[in-house]
Amino acid sequence: MQSDYYIIMAGADRGSTNAIQKLCEMIPEWYKKTVNNTFHKVQRNAGEMCEQIRRQYPFHKKAPKFLGIVLGNWKSMNNHPEPESKESVFSKFSQGLSCDMPSNKYKATMNAQWQEAMNSRKNLEEKTFRDDPDGFDDVVHFALRQDVYDSLNLLPGLIGRVRNFAGLKVNSEHFGIPVPFLEAKHLEIEWDSNGEKKKQKRPSPKNKESVEFFRKVFDQIAWNILALIHEDSSSTSRPWVNKPKNWSNRKLGGKPDESVHTYITGQEDSEDDGD
Repeated sequence: MQSDYYIIMAGADRGSTNAIQKLCEMIPEWYKKTVNNTFHKVQRNAGEMCEQIRRQYPFHKKAPKFLGIVLGNWKSMNNHPEPESKESVFSKFSQGLSCDMPSNKYKATMNAQWQEAMNSRKNLEEKTFRDDPDGFDDVVHFALRQDVYDSLNLLPGLIGRVRNFAGLKVNSEHFGIPVPFLEAKHLEIEWDSNGEKKKQKRPSPKNKESVEFFRKVFDQIAWNILALIHEDSSSTSRPWVNKPKNWSNRKLGGKPDESVHTYITGQEDSEDDGD
């Protein structure tokens, strides 16, 4: 009830596709019922207890807006360095998206999820709520406008797309450190069949590269979220968050300067499934 925005995390499965649709359908109705059943009930009742409730739990007269989805846990079509390039596929990203194409078995589901997110955002953008009694006279919106995404060169409804990093997950959970912040000393572990540390080993270049890539995507997704909130909130009032700095020159978060549509749809892709 006190959230300003929400994001939906999605895996390449039917359940996530349904969740995008159901959550975006549910939020407006849930909010309206909350206003009618909770806000009005507290506001209209007199007495010391209601006064205390109003002071301690002021009702947030803004509905949570749908920012978009983050697609994750999918396998890439090509996980190996490209011989003709100085940089491997691990450095390919834009807008917080892993730009290498997913395996064919994931592609259709992920495209369906992005379409569902776009359609949900359009439907939410058209929905508004206004309730006049008790000083609730602002029009409430349920989604960001298209022009907010356009101003940042972001694809509407898509916040990020992160490949499967199952190999790093064990290390992350063992040390209690998020994947983007794993260091070489956390990657030198070899595990036995009981999940115990077996011996130290030299971290492979691939693992180091995976962590570096994950950090780039992590930082760009964080930039996307902050930039969208700043842009959206600055149109009506004082921005709720500061505008994030552009660190594109460090290959970290910043305003994307290229179109990523073909990376998502795979229209220009002709490779075989490399799984």
